[in-house]
Amino acid sequence: CVYTVYVKESSTDAIYMGLETVRSYSEDACKKIFSVEGYSFYEEGMYSCGPVPDNREGSYLTML
Repeated sequence: CVYTVYVKESSTDAIYMGLETVRSYSEDACKKIFSVEGYSFYEEGMYSCGPVPDNREGSYLTML
């Protein structure tokens, strides 16, 4: 799948840093982020959290 994101007002540096932050999350961190009152609804592959499998260094950025 290829996703395109259009951001009307923001800096490319801020977007890049946000994607790098999301890439850096561990599976435990993702479970905590996607949780309510101690119950985690995180499922690997269902949410954009942590590194991207098979992408160089787990990056969300891919050159086509």
